[in-house]
Amino acid sequence: MTASPAHNRLSQSLSQRASRAATRIAALTIIALTIAARSTHGALTGARSSPQLTAGTLTTAFLDSLFTAYRAPNGPGAAVLVALDGQLLVHTGYGSSDLTANAANTTITSRSNFRLASMTKQFTAAATLLLVNDGKLRLDESLTDIWPDFPAYGKSITVKHLLHHTSGLRDYEDFVPDSQTRQVSDADALAFMKHTDSILSPAGATYHYSNTGYALLSEIVATRSGIPFDQFLKQRIFTPLGMSATLAYRQGDPALTNRVYGHSRTGTTWTRTDQSNTSAVLGDGGIYSSIDDLYRWDQALYTDAILPLATRKEAFTSGTTTDRKRTGYGYGWLTDSYRGVPRLYHTGSSIGFRNAIIRIPALKATVIVLTNRNEGEPIKLAERIVDQLLFTTNAAPWTAQPVSSTSSCRSMSAPTPSVAWVGCTGGKVFRTIDGGTTWQVDSVPGAARLDFRGIAAFDANTAVVASAGPAEQGQARIYRTTDGAKSWQLTFSDSTTGIFLDGLAFWDAQHGVTFSDPIDNKLVILTTADGGKSWQRSNPANIPAIIDKEAAFAASNTQLTTQGTSNAWIATGGGKEARVFRTTDRGRSWTVASTGMPGGASAGLFGIAFSDPLNGLAVGGDYNIPRGITDFAIRTTDGGLTWKPVGDALHRPDGVTQGLALVRGARTPTFVATGGWGTAFTTDFGASWQHGDTLTSWAVSFPAPNAGWVAGPRGRVSKYSGGTP
Repeated sequence: MTASPAHNRLSQSLSQRASRAATRIAALTIIALTIAARSTHGALTGARSSPQLTAGTLTTAFLDSLFTAYRAPNGPGAAVLVALDGQLLVHTGYGSSDLTANAANTTITSRSNFRLASMTKQFTAAATLLLVNDGKLRLDESLTDIWPDFPAYGKSITVKHLLHHTSGLRDYEDFVPDSQTRQVSDADALAFMKHTDSILSPAGATYHYSNTGYALLSEIVATRSGIPFDQFLKQRIFTPLGMSATLAYRQGDPALTNRVYGHSRTGTTWTRTDQSNTSAVLGDGGIYSSIDDLYRWDQALYTDAILPLATRKEAFTSGTTTDRKRTGYGYGWLTDSYRGVPRLYHTGSSIGFRNAIIRIPALKATVIVLTNRNEGEPIKLAERIVDQLLFTTNAAPWTAQPVSSTSSCRSMSAPTPSVAWVGCTGGKVFRTIDGGTTWQVDSVPGAARLDFRGIAAFDANTAVVASAGPAEQGQARIYRTTDGAKSWQLTFSDSTTGIFLDGLAFWDAQHGVTFSDPIDNKLVILTTADGGKSWQRSNPANIPAIIDKEAAFAASNTQLTTQGTSNAWIATGGGKEARVFRTTDRGRSWTVASTGMPGGASAGLFGIAFSDPLNGLAVGGDYNIPRGITDFAIRTTDGGLTWKPVGDALHRPDGVTQGLALVRGARTPTFVATGGWGTAFTTDFGASWQHGDTLTSWAVSFPAPNAGWVAGPRGRVSKYSGGTP
């Protein structure tokens, strides 16, 4: 069973972080906020709140230093929001909202309303999608379908093209003279397009960021809904979410409260520069909002409150051009990968304002920076906060490895402190034979479409790799090399529908085991007695039947583990509960034990390891529920016959349940777990955890107490060399 990208997520609650702040490796700690009041629906009052941060990576000193230029009371400032796992960590303001002489109440707070500029586009896209869900609009409708009087070129331009910025429409700003003082409207932008007979490029051919497209979308919303665009936003999005101060603003509208004015610098002097002749175009940039209101919007995007899951997924997926190139833009959101984790973001820039929002849904993290000045790069400030919040390790024993590849890796085998092999996507295998000083990136011939989620290495020259994927698509294969990856031999291939190899492990250089998702209600288990040259299927009669939908997650190659000369265990999920299969005779016969832990389509066990024939540890959770709520550890003292939960709400492997490995040679049995929050060690079989590196990792192998590696997305490999953990 393949592991979802959603596996790569954090899993620590704020209260849990506090207990670890004093450890040698600093993790994110409790962040106490001065919040005047919250209703049962999460509405915030307007009292200015300042972050009261304890020791950890995100500190008051860090934020104050980052926003030094914005903190002067006589200068334009900023509003900053940081949220993690549904908790509001920071919502504060710096500087002044209005530098006009005698202006009152100018201190920027969390309720101050900034012009969002192009951050508006996410709301315009959402309004469009609401009409699609209402059945009043189709994404494949053309501009001539909507407006029969539109020029003929509009027949090839669809609503989806507008959303993805692939319409090829000319910029409406080009039709507005600099000398014009009357503000342009969305209707004017539509009129400009109706009076031109040319486009920049054929629809769908290229990505060209287009304010025109989103101005037209606002007109489409008004046309098909029968009510003005600003009223549609209010009725369908702002009011239902309690965004009472947010509105699509036209100059002179008295409804805008706590208004922030834009400013531009000339030399050392700031001048109010709040509106231009295009500022009344609503669909591309006309919304004013506060960070408090935007927090409600951010949280709604994790639920079906406005848009159903399927629609949100589509909105958060990059569009493509006609030649199938990714545009990096969904519906109102830029989409990319930041430090190996999927990211949604947008910036906004207009006269006197610079803004940015970053959302990392897999980690349920959001940073918003709104500023009322014409300089600076809020996206860079937001990224600095994300780095400090999620990706600052404070873990000197971990060092990045010099690997020249962007393949993602979910399997690792280090037979010695000097030798490590890593299995990755794209048919790639990484290898070091000098303790990580240099790394070789090898491509297995004919395996460019394969994902090597199973690997077992024996020395600098010999290794076996197994690919995860549907057999019917040619992805169930095992390869072997004996010459340091100079050549590879295909030793197993199966095209049987349902075969999906989930893991690979060896007892010694000759005897190994692999297994597949079930066929005919039985796991498919294969063994080798010749170092992987050939594979034989274990008799299904000697394997217990699965429960409904049970399988295993090919998350890190640690859901299968061997011990001694003949013991092995397979950790499962997918069914109603997580279970552990066990063999004591090198895979010829198997038993199964209940763990008492919940399973499900995305839930169960992801990693298992044993220190001796009797004592073992397993970790798991639900990769669709972000951070900590479901993550757990269980242990056995009788070889896997029975299992008991270990740890408590403050002591569990939060965010590191992707994989698990025994640290070989440690004086006290020590295990290292990996996941979206990086790594954590336990020396008491999961009763407590010491968190380490906070970079996302999946694969793990520790050949010695002072030497180990983890690997993760986009070719990231880190080495541990900090002594006994």
